[in-house]
Amino acid sequence: KKSVTKTAKCRFSHAKSSHLFWGWTPIDDLPDGKTDLATTALGYLGRSQLKRASTYLENMMAYDHVIPETSNESNLSKNKIMRAEGLEDIVHETYHNLRKELRSFFDELDLFGILLLPGYSSLPDVIGMQPSAGSTTNDASYSDVAPSTSRDSYQDQQVDDALEVLKRTRKLLGDMNDDYAAYSTYVKKDEYPVEQLRLSNAIEDQWFSFRSWAEEVDLRGKIEFLRARMAPRSKPIKTSSTEPNEHMLRE
Repeated sequence: KKSVTKTAKCRFSHAKSSHLFWGWTPIDDLPDGKTDLATTALGYLGRSQLKRASTYLENMMAYDHVIPETSNESNLSKNKIMRAEGLEDIVHETYHNLRKELRSFFDELDLFGILLLPGYSSLPDVIGMQPSAGSTTNDASYSDVAPSTSRDSYQDQQVDDALEVLKRTRKLLGDMNDDYAAYSTYVKKDEYPVEQLRLSNAIEDQWFSFRSWAEEVDLRGKIEFLRARMAPRSKPIKTSSTEPNEHMLRE
């Protein structure tokens, strides 16, 4: 009777994995370094990140205000009430998590390029520069691993256009978050009431403009378009890490 040797799987999980990457993914759903293609593993990660981003976007767009309307009194009185009751910042936490998902996705895109997102116009950093003349590096081996630079003009231009929208999203939310960080600090410390008013109004104006812009450019549609471009997993994702929950919002 022949003995059958079971090949050990090349997977690793640790307790402090970020939810922005592989955190809370069951070990059986993690990519296997011995069997999974790099594009498959990267596609799984990218699709998961953009799925969470899409969910965060849907949740936060339901809110008319970042700073809750707690009083019909003057803004100064409203700020005093907020200091007493504690700042309710669920909208801030949700859009901030969307921004972090996009930041993580773009960090990977800079590193892996079209290995992560087919149709992207840049080569991945992991491949490095093509060997120069006189190099001892085998040119044929480079061409074997370097992705083709040929692009379908219409579809791939859509990829670049969608990425520009996501970059703009990250910038707009980052600017608003800077104002919110200052505003919440002043509220909690009960300092600079006039500046609180200015920042409060600025945040609300930015939020109104962002929501209108996101609808105009079909931000969620752009996210879903990019998700569809990445290689899907061959088996369904069982983990709940793709669905934002209260713990993820607070992390």
